[in-house]
Order: sequence, then structure tokens, then C-alpha cells
Amino acid sequence: MSKILELAELSRLAYKGSEFIIGGKKHTLNKDKLKLELSKYGYEKPIIFDDPDSGLMCFIVKRNGLTYLIFRGTSNIKNWLTDAKAIKKKTPYGKVHKGFYDASQKLLKFILTILRKHDIILIGGHSLGAALGLITKVILEERGYDVRICPPIGCPRIGDRKFIKNTRKKNCVAILNNLDLVTEVPLSILGWRHYNNIYFNCKGELSLNRGYFARRLDRITTLLKNRNPLEWVEDHSSNEYCKLLRKNLVSIKKYEEEVLDL
Repeated sequence: MSKILELAELSRLAYKGSEFIIGGKKHTLNKDKLKLELSKYGYEKPIIFDDPDSGLMCFIVKRNGLTYLIFRGTSNIKNWLTDAKAIKKKTPYGKVHKGFYDASQKLLKFILTILRKHDIILIGGHSLGAALGLITKVILEERGYDVRICPPIGCPRIGDRKFIKNTRKKNCVAILNNLDLVTEVPLSILGWRHYNNIYFNCKGELSLNRGYFARRLDRITTLLKNRNPLEWVEDHSSNEYCKLLRKNLVSIKKYEEEVLDL
């Protein structure tokens, strides 16, 4: 399987450990379901960290000598507050989203007790989880950990031009979908930027490093053809990203071989 697709699927499974509200009642998806799903595909028993104070969750799981670090995306009010804290925080690399950075620090304390320097690490996440994964990747690499790949799925912008330039590596590529508005915030006009990207256009076709104005034109084309407001939501879903990656699997594998050396 493609490693990018595998990480997208694991990011989708991360939501099985979340809480949600239906009809004013709280429902909890049992973490045993996550463990069961992972065991079906040959993964070892995951180590899950669920922080009730921040509402953040991530898990670490192994298979075939590889260590997967997966971050859950936005799934509660506390996560939304983290998303909204779009203040620029200074770092040695440049300015970064303060909400994402502070949240990653809370999870990092747990992560560093589990990971070992000899681990071969693959990082995944969707939405907020993608942002946390990117910042954690930078910190882990700075500390000498071996991060092989981090393809953030449906990720908001996390840093300014300087931060992106100073932390850009070939093992990181943002996965963006046509009408996914989350990938367009915080606004670029305020100085926020993306890493290199794999972009899915209005036909669900893959293109590499599609620029801001080209993406904007493609979105306008989509809206002229289809004015269904639900598509804005659907295009951000982790299920939709996995579907598009499977559809373009041949191109994804070729990219991994030629660019990522996987």
C-alpha cells in the first residue's frame, strides 16, 4: 500500500476515539473499536493518549518495523478553540500558529516517553491533526528523530513564509482537496503559507504543487458547475481524502518512489 494512503486511513481511524453530540446527548466511540480496527490490518496494540483537559488525542502504533504517530483532528469544542487561536508565535524557524504550537507541546510530553531515536517514524493526521503532525515533525527532527514522511491531510496553514521555507523537506507534502476551505485558513493575505502540495481538482484528478491562483480558478469552476453547499463539508472529510487517494493510487505511488524515495 502507498504510505500516504496508509497514513490517511490511519488518520481517519483516529476519529474512532472521539466524542460527539447527537440530540444534546454525548456519545463516546469506544477506543476498543480503534484497537480492533488496527488489529485487523496487522498493527500492534496502539498506545493511545487522550488529554481530557485539552480535548487532544493521538496514538502510536507499530507494524513491520515502522512506528506510526497519528493525530486526531478537530472533534470537540476545545479543539475548535485551538483552531481559532491564529496568533503568530515566534520560533527559531519563523512564525507559527500559536494554537497549534501550544497544543503540540502538550502532546509532545507523552510522545517523547514512547518514541526512541532508532524508530523509523511516519506521521499522519487530518485537519487539526495534520497541523499538530507537521509541527511535531519539525520538533522531532530537530531532536534527531528519524521521520521518514509526514503528508498532512486537509491541513490548515501553520506558519509564515520564513517558517515554511526553513522547515520544508521533501518528506513533507500537504494533501489539499478542491473545495476544502480548512486548507485556506488562516488567510494567505495575512502572511500564512503552505508546504508543497498534492492537489485534487474539481474532477478528482491529482496535480503537484498547484499554486494559489490556480487552485482559486479551479474552485470557481467547481462552484459554477455545482452549487451544492454540502460539497464544502464533504471535501474536507477524511473519508473523501482517502477515496481520492485510492482513485489516484498509481500517481501517488509514483510520487512516493520518485520524490520521497519510499
